[in-house]
Amino acid sequence: MSCVSRGMVIVFVRNPEPGAVKTRLERDIAAHTGPEQARELTLSLYKAFVLDTMDGLRHALGESAALRICFDPPEAAASVMQWLGADLEYAPQRGRNLGARMGSAFEEAWPVADRAVLMGSDAPGYPPELVVRALDALDEAGGADTVIAPSLDGGYFAIGFRKESYRRDFFEKLAWGGDTVFEKTLAKLHDAGLDVEILPAWNDVDHANDARALLAVYEQGDPLANSRTFGVLAEHRALFERFDIDADSAGDGIASLRRRLEDARRAIMSGIRFE
Repeated sequence: MSCVSRGMVIVFVRNPEPGAVKTRLERDIAAHTGPEQARELTLSLYKAFVLDTMDGLRHALGESAALRICFDPPEAAASVMQWLGADLEYAPQRGRNLGARMGSAFEEAWPVADRAVLMGSDAPGYPPELVVRALDALDEAGGADTVIAPSLDGGYFAIGFRKESYRRDFFEKLAWGGDTVFEKTLAKLHDAGLDVEILPAWNDVDHANDARALLAVYEQGDPLANSRTFGVLAEHRALFERFDIDADSAGDGIASLRRRLEDARRAIMSGIRFE
């Protein structure tokens, strides 16, 4: 059966098991706390990231598009569904690496959708209105063939396609986690002759200095701060204020990262009117 102008937002989620999520963040935190406290705090943050993301998308999408959770590990279906609710669509992630899993997620969407945006669940504070706009741009006559949202570490946290513009090789031969993933993916898209819309940048939270910079931006008091994530970060403000790092394994000092995140926030806020 062919689909009739149906959009889908796909969110990659890991089952929130201790020690299985945001392991680099956990290691950073553990350098200033005991391992058990680090694991507990990391798990609380990850749960907040996901729940904030899903609440925002539910509200912004309404009935205009399908919302699908692609979860990992595959055997966690019942646990993830109990956590996030039975009103969503669910499918396991399939593939040996991130690129293969992303390709499979799109390919499993195409029988029921003609455009889709796939995003991670660890970029808290990114307005879901922008995801909806991206999905709409893929549906407009003469609009974009693909959309992509860069992260400040050189990767990207969201990408979307019209069904006819998608190719699996866009996700192949990339050093996932490196600082050239966005640049190389963008080159692939342009080489394919696609009309690319670049969404406003934001940052995913992989390290403690990412969380520290995000807390500083949240504390400026705009609608982005009304979240579970801010609540957890604010509760542990004294800890995160200790991560005043000039350079770390993420390759960016916290002062520089904060400035870049503030610039990204201003760009986002200038283009969105919050209700």
